[in-house]
Amino acid sequence: MKKNIAKDWFNNPSFRSLAPMKQQLIIEFVNEVQGASMETAIQAFMNTNQKMHDLGLSFTRQESNLMTQILTEDLPPNEKNRINMILQMMTH
Repeated sequence: MKKNIAKDWFNNPSFRSLAPMKQQLIIEFVNEVQGASMETAIQAFMNTNQKMHDLGLSFTRQESNLMTQILTEDLPPNEKNRINMILQMMTH
């Protein structure tokens, strides 16, 4: 995983338009996945979605896509496809 994710994503207009609580959850997610294995990052993604559910919040499709982009931004296309398939199975 890319070491400097925060620098790139925290200035992204999609991120900046999020509600503060959602921004905080994504910040925690990014901090957790930096330098982590892909398996750990996927688990962090699922944990973040569970936290949202526990707080009575949900990510829109666009917000979930933003998290997926953060998770997969430095992966080769075949790995991105694999992760996207795994995440789709886990979230549906």
